[in-house]
Amino acid sequence: MNKKILIVGGAGFIGHFIAKELLEKGHRVFIYDNFSNYIPPQEGHYPFYLQKRLKDIKGYTELVRGDIRDKDFFAKTIKEIRPEIVINLV
Repeated sequence: MNKKILIVGGAGFIGHFIAKELLEKGHRVFIYDNFSNYIPPQEGHYPFYLQKRLKDIKGYTELVRGDIRDKDFFAKTIKEIRPEIVINLV
């Protein structure tokens, strides 16, 4: 049975491969990441290596830009997505 899966810190190297594998198995994947290691302050400016990594999964996953330390936003995201599985890579 296909599940809704949230990958916290999923924009990284390992998260990309986990997301790709889960998508191939038919699951619905959400990536929650603050992108602080990847994106300069101007929104939407993805470095080349991140663009290449996310190219495989972008459009098939839902990317949520948020910080795990922002408890209110994270709780709101959990309530909206209602994942059956959470994978924490932080």
